[in-house]
Amino acid sequence: MLSAQHGLDKVAKAFADQIAELRELTLLRADSASKDINSPDLVALDSSVQAIELKLREIQRFIHQEKQAIDKAKALISACSKQRDQLQYLSTHLPTRLPEAVSVKNKPQQQNAGTLAPAKETSGDEVSGSEENLDTANVEPQPTRQAANDRKKRPKAPRRYVSHAELASVSSYMRGRLTIETVNAALDDAASHSEANNRLMAAARTNCVKPADRKRATTLLHCVAGKEGIRGKLWFVDSDLKGGTALKLDKTGKAILTVLRHLGRLTEVRVSLDGTPQAAYVLQPE
Repeated sequence: MLSAQHGLDKVAKAFADQIAELRELTLLRADSASKDINSPDLVALDSSVQAIELKLREIQRFIHQEKQAIDKAKALISACSKQRDQLQYLSTHLPTRLPEAVSVKNKPQQQNAGTLAPAKETSGDEVSGSEENLDTANVEPQPTRQAANDRKKRPKAPRRYVSHAELASVSSYMRGRLTIETVNAALDDAASHSEANNRLMAAARTNCVKPADRKRATTLLHCVAGKEGIRGKLWFVDSDLKGGTALKLDKTGKAILTVLRHLGRLTEVRVSLDGTPQAAYVLQPE
């Protein structure tokens, strides 16, 4: 950059020297009559040289600005390189399966209300009436208590996310254009379908299922839940994928199911629902 700038300075100076020398030689050789004739040409030539000098100065300013921008570009490249190294480190050391969030339920503060409230003198009738109210308030309906116990015992669907190395190990004809984000999103969708079926089976066993879902719950309970390889596990069937978001009954969805079955994330069991053969997919834990 510095050599180019010095070269432009030399060119501008050479132009100016040659124009001054040409002017002197013309004035020396010409007589007084031809001086007036050549004077406009010399003035025009001088103006052209000045315009060239202005352009050369603009080029010098541009070179100076570009030289200053080089330092900023080097700093930006260095920062991008550090960020790339950090992202590569995170990608290399990221676990294949992220832990699930555990929700902690706070105990209700009303448990200590009876110990903090001051005692109050009441008559015998008031005491007996208050005891009856307390007994009525503490009695919980049996279906609600049973549903709460079922929710506590109900397991969560395993979400064994696929890593980049595992997806890369799958053959290209089986993997196709699937990405790691698409496969893991489909795995989340499959887990949601399995948990929904598990809730439906629990409601059918306790006779708490909604009237609109009673027929489907009964069919799944008798035709799928008791099959060998499915009993006691979390599963979903082909008909569940009709309302899916990331996992559907299309060409991409079938390719994802093939990859997940190949990687041991699920197994396939053939079942029959109302005389229609379908596939039930069982999620496999670690």
